[in-house]
This record gives sequence, structure tokens and C-alpha cells, in this order.
Amino acid sequence: MIPTISFAHTTITNSTPSEGAVVTSDLSELSVEFAEEIENQSTLLLTNENGEDIPLDSITVNDNIVTGNLSTPLENGNYTITWKIAAKDGHAISGEIPFTVEAITKEDSVEEIPKQTENVQTEQENKDDSSTNTESSSTEELSEDSELTEANESENVQENKASLLPTISVIVLVVLLGAGILMLMRKKR
Repeated sequence: MIPTISFAHTTITNSTPSEGAVVTSDLSELSVEFAEEIENQSTLLLTNENGEDIPLDSITVNDNIVTGNLSTPLENGNYTITWKIAAKDGHAISGEIPFTVEAITKEDSVEEIPKQTENVQTEQENKDDSSTNTESSSTEELSEDSELTEANESENVQENKASLLPTISVIVLVVLLGAGILMLMRKKR
């Protein structure tokens, strides 16, 4: 969103936070700087994404800058600064500056530390377990390998028996067919 200006008598040269900014730290002050000097009756209004007004402790005008101070840090969310100023030539001008707060809260950082500590502890335990179990795991691997070899040999014997049965069946069938053909030929003579 571009700040709206009803008259082109002065423009914004800088703001804190800037339009569309994502603020990741505590914000204690809002300011809007203009190209020309502004009147003392100029003001700022801060609203959250629900349209609720966020109170400012004080609003000061110093030459071409209007500043608002916050008493407490803003919660994470979307906000809009609405500024209304009177230029030195008497024309009223207003506009909006939207921004977002995505600050890391103390709770977030406190939760993050135990997670990191847990990860380090788990990695260390895994290293300890792997070095302690190296000897026993290689013995287990050998016994597993020999069990697998025995199981494979047993399967091969069963497969050989299973493949032997069809072969014998085919041979018997061929012999019976051959015998039947011979008998038929003898009857015809």
C-alpha cells in the first residue's frame, strides 16, 4: 500500500518502521519524516489488524518529524500507522503506513534453548551408544549373517525340491504320452 496524500504539498521522506517492513525486534518508537516542516497539531494513530487503536504514550512534532512512543512492545501481527499532518501552508494531509511485527518472544527463545540442549544430548547419547555397542554389534552382525546364510540354504533346498516336482511330472507325462502313442501304432498294424 502506498501512503495516500490528499495534496501534493509535502511527501514522506522516511518512516520507522517503513512501509511494508517486517519488524523482528521490540519497537518502542514510531516516526514519520516529511520533506517540509509540519505544524504542531500533526498526529499519529496506530491500529492493529482488527482495527483496534493501540495507545501511544506521547506524540511529538519536531520540525518535519512526528514521533509516537509506545509504552509496551507490540505483539506479533499486522499494524497500520495512520498519520495526519498540517503542512506549514495550512493544507491537511493524511496517509497510512502498514507494517508487520514478527518479534521473537522470550517464551520462544526459552523454548528453543531446551530443544537445542535436547538435540545435543541426544546426539551425544547416540555417539556414546554407538561406540559402546561397536563390539557387541559386530558380534551380533556375525551371528545374524550366519543365521541368514542358514535360512538361505534352507530356502534353496526347499526351492530345489519344489522345482524338482514339476520336472518329474513333465517326464512322467512325456513317458505316458509316448507309451500311449506306441500302443496306438501297434493297433493300427
